[in-house]
Amino acid sequence: ETVCDLQRLFTLLHDRMPNTNIYYFSIAQRTDTKYAAQVSAVNDAMEQWCKYKDWIMFVDVEDQISSNDLKDGVHPKNETYTNIYVRALEEAGCVVEEK
Repeated sequence: ETVCDLQRLFTLLHDRMPNTNIYYFSIAQRTDTKYAAQVSAVNDAMEQWCKYKDWIMFVDVEDQISSNDLKDGVHPKNETYTNIYVRALEEAGCVVEEK
């Protein structure tokens, strides 16, 4: 269900903004590993779905986020965005402007 909803969301965004490049981050694993298999399954499915589309780039950070990068076991710390997410965007070819 999650995969279908994500694909529908991104397809609608692309239909409304066809000249926009979309960068989609994989879902980061949480400290609580109860849903680890489901998180990885969604990430794998989305990576495959994005692979042959020229308007959406799958940015995989799943294995780069550790419990030390999360402030509450779920949400990234501010520095995680700078150190991991911004770097991953740049590696994916997105030009990131600093403020």
